[in-house]
Amino acid sequence: MENDWIDILAECRRAIDESLEELVRIEERFSGEDAVKPVGLQQLHDMAEDAAEAGRIRRAETSLAWRYAG
Repeated sequence: MENDWIDILAECRRAIDESLEELVRIEERFSGEDAVKPVGLQQLHDMAEDAAEAGRIRRAETSLAWRYAG
């Protein structure tokens, strides 16, 4: 049972790391530019999905930690 929790937490951590890597790539793409370039609707949608996914993962990890502690 404990190994299951370890595997679940490892999977959550991997998903968070992937999301953070994507956000870093987005940030690097726009860093060093003086003006914000117009962003297409699809790009805005993709960025919103990335941010929402990171939030869901963070909430799931927190819930899992509370369940494991409780």
